[in-house]
Formats: sequence, C-alpha cells, structure tokens
Amino acid sequence: MNPDLRRERDSASFNPELLTHILDGSPEKTRRRREIENMILNDPDFQHEDLNFLTRSQRYEVAVRKSAIMVKKMREFGIADPDEIMWFKKFLMKSYDQVHSGKLVCGMVSYLNDLPSQRIQPQQVAVWPTMVDINSPESLTEAYKLRAARLVEIAAKNLQKEVIHRKSKEVAWNLTSVDLVRASEAHCHYVVVKLFSEKLLKIQDKAIQAVLRSLCLLYSLYGISQNAGDFLQGSIMTEPQITQVNQRVKELLTLIRSDAVALVDAFDFQDVTLGSVLGRYDGNVYENLFEWAKNSPLNKAEVHESYKHLKSLQSKL
Repeated sequence: MNPDLRRERDSASFNPELLTHILDGSPEKTRRRREIENMILNDPDFQHEDLNFLTRSQRYEVAVRKSAIMVKKMREFGIADPDEIMWFKKFLMKSYDQVHSGKLVCGMVSYLNDLPSQRIQPQQVAVWPTMVDINSPESLTEAYKLRAARLVEIAAKNLQKEVIHRKSKEVAWNLTSVDLVRASEAHCHYVVVKLFSEKLLKIQDKAIQAVLRSLCLLYSLYGISQNAGDFLQGSIMTEPQITQVNQRVKELLTLIRSDAVALVDAFDFQDVTLGSVLGRYDGNVYENLFEWAKNSPLNKAEVHESYKHLKSLQSKL
C-alpha cells in the first residue's frame, strides 16, 4: 500500500464502508452485490486478456460474447433482469403533450404541470424566480427543475413545428434531435440533483451527511457552471450568481479534497473491474505500470517485427 494513500484513508472524516451501504441501499444489498460481482469475476467464461492489449475488433467480439453469457448467467442464477430502459426523448415529449392537453402528469415529470404556458394566466419564462441559494440543495433542485421544464418545452415546440412542416415524423424527430438530447440531459440532471438532495435528509450518520452535502453542492454547482447558458437564458439565475457558483465550486473542491480517496473507496470498485493501472487501490502506480508495460504484446520480442520493413528503408537513406 502506498504510504501517502494510506495516510489519506486514515484521515478521512467518515467510514467509507458505511457510505457503501448507503449507496447500495443496505448492508444486505452490499453483501449481495459483492457476491454477484465475485461470482462473475471468478467465472472462467468472463476471463479474457487485458482489454488494453486487444484490437478494436477483438474488444467488440469479447463484449458481444460476454453480453450473451451474462443474460444466460442471470437466468441461471435467478438474478432479476435489468429494468426496461426508459427512452427519455419519447417519454418526455409524451408527458409534455399530456400536460398541453390539460392533463396532469406525476412522478419525476410532475414539474411540467407548473410550466408558465399551462397556467390560466400565462407568464413569460423571464419572470421565473431568480433567488437561488447556491448553498442550499433544495434551492438548487428548484433551479434544475426550472431548467428541465424550459428545455423540455422548447424541444416539444420545435418538434411540433417540424412535424407540421415535414411529411415524415421520423425526419422531424431527427431534425429536433439536438433539442431532444438537451431536454433529456436536463431532465436526468434534475432527477439526480433531486434524489441526491432528498437522500441527504435521510442519512443518520452526521459525518457522512456532512461530506455528502458538500459533494451534492459540488455536483449541482458544477453542473450549473458547465451549463450556465441554460440558467442565464431562462432567467433562472443571474450573471453575478453564476460568478458566485464558479467561486463556490473552487471552495468545495478544496473542502472535499481530504475525503476524496475515501469517497472513491466507498463506491467499492475492484481493481479487476476498473482495469486501471493508475486507479489501483494500493496506489503503487509506477511499479505496476512497469509490470503492465512488460506484459504488453509489443514487448514479447526485443525488436518488433515491423522493424524489418524499416531496415530496408534505412539502407537507402
């Protein structure tokens, strides 16, 4: 174990194992996840050469083979099939159409019910509140909700225009794909911030709650700094607030730095899963990087076979 890494782990302000249980849902779910992971990692059917040493075609072949085996193994060991993937583009547009027709939607898209265009006396988006507290997860959640609602509405209206002017609905969807992707990303971003903020209130361990609150603020504020245009154009935040956001991000990075290693440990990724020499748990990067390089197929011979082609050219120079 690298001594610097050991010191950082020892000085963490919280117990990473307790955070792992929170991320998984419970100690029992952590145990079950690790059991499934080890079952897969130790299964001969999933063994393969280091992906870094495979060609693109070989990687594709390995991925397809492992995917087919995975489905078979899941059924064999009674592991539930993954939840059906929700295609947010069509889902969001359908939800918007329902709201536009006077119906209410529920769940994570209920924010569409509050669109200014759906009110009895419509208001301009520009008059939406701009009093965002950048140190409040709840206030930031509200800002993300307004951003998602605005971008979903823009995408839906642009799609409607294209459908009217195009004979093919597929062409209209394709021409609106940039707007649809932005709306989908904004919706997902809002959901993550909302769930993160709500989960904070349920955490009993004060040390874990404190570090996760800082992490929640960092995630939320960094997202705003990277998508400042969306928040400015929608008059959700002001330019001075964006400046404050950028400064607060730097402060939070300094605050979280001492717990960074412990936070990564809490996600409980095994070295064999990451397949990263630089991301090893023990931190012994250079020793293992050298060993990894020695195992490269390029180093199986002292001089690579391609040299014979260069040698013939060399004599002509």
